[in-house]
Amino acid sequence: MRKESVNYFSRKMKDAEKGIEKGREEGHEEGISLKEQDFTLKLWALQEFTIEKITLLVGVTEQQVADTIIAYLTTEQRISKEAALAVLAAYRKKNPAAYIVPDTLTPSARHTPWS
Repeated sequence: MRKESVNYFSRKMKDAEKGIEKGREEGHEEGISLKEQDFTLKLWALQEFTIEKITLLVGVTEQQVADTIIAYLTTEQRISKEAALAVLAAYRKKNPAAYIVPDTLTPSARHTPWS
């Protein structure tokens, strides 16, 4: 075997090893993403948590939660994107975010058992 052939083969092997390692890294990231999506859908299916609570529990953004739910509804439930958006809007209405603005609290609302 000529030296050029050996060098060529070595370079190809190194490139293949890099490609395999990159594929493993991407697969690991994809696996984490799938776990987050699965957990998001499980929490959403309970119909007890706000979208904001789901984002906190799963550790993703609100947009990622919405995208996961919409993707599930359009692919698994086979409804249109417009209908999926309507389902998400109804869910938000049923489970509104509980934002508390401290300046708007009345003095009685500021009282806590430990104060």
